[in-house]
Amino acid sequence: MITQSLVAVGDSLLEIDHIFVCVDVEPDPREFSQLGLLCSERVIRREEQGTASRLIFFNNVYLELVWIENPQQAEIYAMRSGVDYLARSQWRVSRFCPFGIALRHSEVRDSSAELGIFEQTSSAIDEVIRLASSNLVAQWEPLCYIIPSAIALTTLFAHAQSMQGQLTNHALGIQHLTHTSLAIQHSGTLTSPISMLSMEEIVELKREQPFELILTFDSHRQGQCLSLASLNLPITLKY
Repeated sequence: MITQSLVAVGDSLLEIDHIFVCVDVEPDPREFSQLGLLCSERVIRREEQGTASRLIFFNNVYLELVWIENPQQAEIYAMRSGVDYLARSQWRVSRFCPFGIALRHSEVRDSSAELGIFEQTSSAIDEVIRLASSNLVAQWEPLCYIIPSAIALTTLFAHAQSMQGQLTNHALGIQHLTHTSLAIQHSGTLTSPISMLSMEEIVELKREQPFELILTFDSHRQGQCLSLASLNLPITLKY
């Protein structure tokens, strides 16, 4: 079985649950369908953040495409939390990193108070475990945090296996994330969470380069590459 690399934090093993990408306009699922990808019709709205998002699921990870619906609320949230989604969504001008990495515990935990991914609220997101306060305001690098098991992808799929098949049935035939590479423009010192992910090879980090997320699926078995630059996304899929 193809799995992601794991990193040990304390007594727990962690792996990538999802990666968010801040975008400047709402993505159109039809455009992804034309490229052979399933993008959710359903929109997740987090009013306290002033954001909304659509999801692209794979068997062991998902992509979250986040855009700003309420700029004023996004600014308020940035002042309160330190996370500036507005500036990150304007990464071409601001040079702030548009990416974020959410880690999960590698085992599915019992979750009687299960929260569906589509039912996440801003308050639930605020319960994530920040790995370092310095990373929270280091807008030039990916945001990194640990999510509760209740809203992890593995929990969703463990409770709804039929849903997994529906959400991950991409025409491209891609299934499991096997390697993650991130290019960022920053050249200075990295905060401890991002340094940890790089050193443990959870994420291959390339610096002083244009922002780009390169995701390799199924160990590049088909020998194909798909750039999402045509959708104004700094993402390349290798499969």
